[in-house]
Amino acid sequence: MTAFAIVTVVWFSRRSHQVAESDFNEWNTQVFKLQLAELEKLKAVGQMTDSDYHLLKIDLEQSLLTEIKDSTEKKMTSNRQWLFYGFIFNLFLAAIIFYYSGYRGIKHDWYSMVSEYQPMVDLFLENEKMMPDVNNIDVLKFSRVLQKQLKTDKISHARGWFFSGVVDLQQQNLDYAKQALTHANRLKPNQPNYMYYLAQALITLNQGQLNAKSQQLLMDSIRLQPDFLEAMSLLGMSAFTNRQYALAVIAWQQMLAYVKPDSTRTAMIKSSIVKAQSLIEK
Repeated sequence: MTAFAIVTVVWFSRRSHQVAESDFNEWNTQVFKLQLAELEKLKAVGQMTDSDYHLLKIDLEQSLLTEIKDSTEKKMTSNRQWLFYGFIFNLFLAAIIFYYSGYRGIKHDWYSMVSEYQPMVDLFLENEKMMPDVNNIDVLKFSRVLQKQLKTDKISHARGWFFSGVVDLQQQNLDYAKQALTHANRLKPNQPNYMYYLAQALITLNQGQLNAKSQQLLMDSIRLQPDFLEAMSLLGMSAFTNRQYALAVIAWQQMLAYVKPDSTRTAMIKSSIVKAQSLIEK
């Protein structure tokens, strides 16, 4: 493709400098071969139908053969005219190549993804106990098809939005994660897991800082599930980062009731509590 573009540009540049008829015909032929080879490549990989190929081939032959014929009548031409023709020609060619190798390729990839994952998405939406085998599928592709289904059919499916939001959070697609997890919490409120992941998305979007919404979500999730260690840990670390040392101490002290007394984690929590308490006194 790069060689094809270079030769095309050089061809029009040589025309703009008023090349001799024999040189022009030689370059014209080389460009024709490269252009024809490009069309054949698109046809060979299935990105162009036979009918489109034959139509474009005919147009290409007629266009370039006409140029050769005209060159015998006009050996000289103006720089500005042929540079303009070159620009228009390359623009037209770029549009054709983008359509066949880009846009159609993207559509083909999407339809392939839907055909592979739609049955799994349907089963997931129909069966509350079904969870996709995340070890044997592309979770991001599954999530994209799932989101499309949820948005298109306007399905009020909290578990679907929650799963999609968690995947986006893991992929650092934070705005999408926030939207999906907000939908999940609205459809099924007072779910500790849902609240925890939405709080995590909000904190990450806020550069690791707590705000009123994320703090309330974490505190409510702990109230609903007192042994929710992940929520306590996130609340403690985020509060400490936010210089809310008293809140960090409260969260970490709650954790001590649910971890083994002689574990490494307990030692780390106690050390963090001491550090936070020392900062409160300053």
